[in-house]
Amino acid sequence: MTFTPVPIGRTDGVTVPHGYTAQVIAPWGAPLHSFGPKWRPDASNPSAEARLQVGTGHSGLHYFPVNPSRDGARNGLLVINHAAADPVLLHADGGRAATSERTAKEMVSLGATVLRVRFSNGRWRAVGTDVNRRITPSSHVTFSGPLHGHDILAGGAGARGVLGGTAHAVTPWGTYLTGESTLADAFGTEDRDWRSSRIHRCYGLAAHGSAYGWHRHEPRFDLAASPDEHYRFGWAVEISPWDPVTPPVKRTALGRLALNGAAVTESGGRAVVYMTDDARVYKFVGEHPWREVRTATVSPLDEGTLYVARFDTDGTGRWLRLEHGVDGLTEGFHDQADVLLRAREAALAVGAAQLRAPGRPTVHPVTGEVYVPEARADGGGRVLAWTEGAGDAGATVMSWREFARPGATTTRPGRVRRARRRARRRRRAAVDHDRRPAPGHRRAARRPGQQRPALRGPRVRSDPQVPHRAARQRDLRGQRRARPAHPVRDRDGTGVVGIAAGRTDGGGPQGGEQLAGPRRRRPPPLGRRRGAA
Repeated sequence: MTFTPVPIGRTDGVTVPHGYTAQVIAPWGAPLHSFGPKWRPDASNPSAEARLQVGTGHSGLHYFPVNPSRDGARNGLLVINHAAADPVLLHADGGRAATSERTAKEMVSLGATVLRVRFSNGRWRAVGTDVNRRITPSSHVTFSGPLHGHDILAGGAGARGVLGGTAHAVTPWGTYLTGESTLADAFGTEDRDWRSSRIHRCYGLAAHGSAYGWHRHEPRFDLAASPDEHYRFGWAVEISPWDPVTPPVKRTALGRLALNGAAVTESGGRAVVYMTDDARVYKFVGEHPWREVRTATVSPLDEGTLYVARFDTDGTGRWLRLEHGVDGLTEGFHDQADVLLRAREAALAVGAAQLRAPGRPTVHPVTGEVYVPEARADGGGRVLAWTEGAGDAGATVMSWREFARPGATTTRPGRVRRARRRARRRRRAAVDHDRRPAPGHRRAARRPGQQRPALRGPRVRSDPQVPHRAARQRDLRGQRRARPAHPVRDRDGTGVVGIAAGRTDGGGPQGGEQLAGPRRRRPPPLGRRRGAA
């Protein structure tokens, strides 16, 4: 696919190359079905209607074709993440009234949307089908993996809800993987006796950290009233786009990371998931080839090993296992379930590398090299790249490098020309520096019409004993050409025909090279020497 690059734009709009078009397909408030409620421009749709519409705060997005070999490019499913809500735009009163209706509308506007789309008559259109649905913080979910049936996940309000997130990836078996990076925005408390612990701080949970204030009307989001509820969020969530009956599944083997980015690849048939949170990079390697364990009740993401990256200063790195009893994960952690529940805290305990808000990983489809960007803040903005041992994504050793850094030069022709111009200016400045007058000179004031006065202060004398600068350069060139005395032999190499001597006058413009005999001749080419065949 080729296209003409577009120029840098300063307008608030979408610019596409020549021959391409841009179209809005699934905006906030679009009905999921033809009979669904229409979006009202004054944002007066109640929560009951918003539940039947496309959510707000679009983030991760992926298109699943119906049949890639036939008309997949014209018929498929869109899965969209909804990470954040703006109360000013979402509510008719600008979000000023803290009511239960406001909380309900914000909750049903976040999560994810599954929408069928089709291309016909030159335009994309949403199609109302049974697979269209919303996944919200109140939807029914299940847990699988090592923490399936754990008391801390099964008690209380039960398994409900998927929070919005930015992470999104696609598995080789055709499911959608997302995260719950907005965990800290949903929880808070008004209880003054509540105290935060280390686990709360690792995930950004605080009494007044909620971005929406849901805890005022939903007790399960109150850190003091429901102290274990936050453990049910922050997981990697797997969604089956084509199966509206199966609820979203939270895969506990991938750890509770509140991940910001994810990418899925394969290694020897095993699923490998690269993930990032606010400061670290993780990797999950499946225990078995995914084709052998993929069933209706067992997932390739239920059994495997969770790692966290350590980047050493010598360009090498290592994947550290987040496993109870390994690398010091004994003190403070009761069992492997505790390690997965407190995965961020476990990563700190084993000495994982901390980055500046790493983003979504990307895996090169041919070389297998992995790329992760950093946020620009606090001196960041780099793009890190690494290759793992023997090109195996399941290896525990790696070699890493800085793939890109803000402000670094590239080989683009325009930048090369500018770099050459700067180099020429530096050379001219160096020559001008040699031509400057002696230090201490001052320019005299000059009246209009007056000729330029001579320089005041110390002057450079024209001493005949001091050779001119050009003459000194000639002397230096002559000294470089000077050679010690050596015999000059004839062509046959049988005898000496003269002595070539170096400079004998100590240098100077008149001290040319002198010979004590005939000047040495250059030997002929090999093919023309005497005796040559």
